[in-house]
Amino acid sequence: MTRKKTKISVSRTTIVSLYESRDIDAVLSFDSDFNGLVERVEPGG
Repeated sequence: MTRKKTKISVSRTTIVSLYESRDIDAVLSFDSDFNGLVERVEPGG
């Protein structure tokens, strides 16, 4: 995955780190700021 340089919060950084270290398939979130960082699934979508 190619990543661009952006400013992200500490909480998002922690979630992305856990996502990668635990081999998680997707993050369930309404937060579109995860787009491009991890695979995001929107609840109810």
